[in-house]
Amino acid sequence: MKNIKLVPATENDYERMYIIKEDSIKRYVEKIWGWDESVQKDFLKENTPFEEVEFVLFNGETAGFLQLHETSGGIFIQSLFIIEKFQQKGIGSYLLKEIISGRKSVSLEVLKNNEIAFELYKKMGFAVKKEDDLKYYLTRE
Repeated sequence: MKNIKLVPATENDYERMYIIKEDSIKRYVEKIWGWDESVQKDFLKENTPFEEVEFVLFNGETAGFLQLHETSGGIFIQSLFIIEKFQQKGIGSYLLKEIISGRKSVSLEVLKNNEIAFELYKKMGFAVKKEDDLKYYLTRE
């Protein structure tokens, strides 16, 4: 999709990242743990090095962000957050195809109550390697 562009985040982008995270997954997180804004902001800052983050632009508008973490065995998709208004437009599928292309192993985790994302991952060839009460842990070899 030529209307998708990735732009690196900077250390000044945490508020923008938080807004995206809140819009894209709050409804799922809230049902499990509740949503405490200060806890979520702290968690984001502690677990999301801006160097690993790229903003996803769709037709010039911020549609989400992607956080990839290189591992010895491949790549781990730490975050793939798409703002609700941009979901179901093929953006996630496009990004996953780009990430998968040329890589031996790609892994990620998803909340079990986020059925839309889970179905997308299955459609893209990811398989459940393990699960717990709250999450599926998926890999695509």
